[in-house]
Amino acid sequence: MATKKKKAKAKKNVTVVKNDSTVKSLLRGGTPVASADVATPVAGKPTTVTVTFTAGIGNLTATLFKHLTGAIIGHDSVNTSGTIIFNNANTGDAISINGGCTGTVVINVDVSTDPATPVKFSAGNINFGFDIL
Repeated sequence: MATKKKKAKAKKNVTVVKNDSTVKSLLRGGTPVASADVATPVAGKPTTVTVTFTAGIGNLTATLFKHLTGAIIGHDSVNTSGTIIFNNANTGDAISINGGCTGTVVINVDVSTDPATPVKFSAGNINFGFDIL
């Protein structure tokens, strides 16, 4: 009875990371950095989106996206005049507004945005966005 030979697996180039300073060194082009040089995430600030429907009905959804990553941080909807509060917004994050109304709607954000608020929309579909400054 013949025995089967096992094929030798080719070794791949693998880098083993042993500690944080190695990772920081690799990320900075091989120059080691101290822990103090790494940015600490900033705590978010409460941000209120106020929606005011007049002369009709509507439905709006506001979504807060994280700066650079595009990850959804918060998401809420209103179908009457009211507020949507995001507790963890930061400079550079974006707020997307989607929905529609049969009358008019005014949207106001209580922090500095680009474009500046309040913004008024007429009847129809609404797809709009704000960058938090």
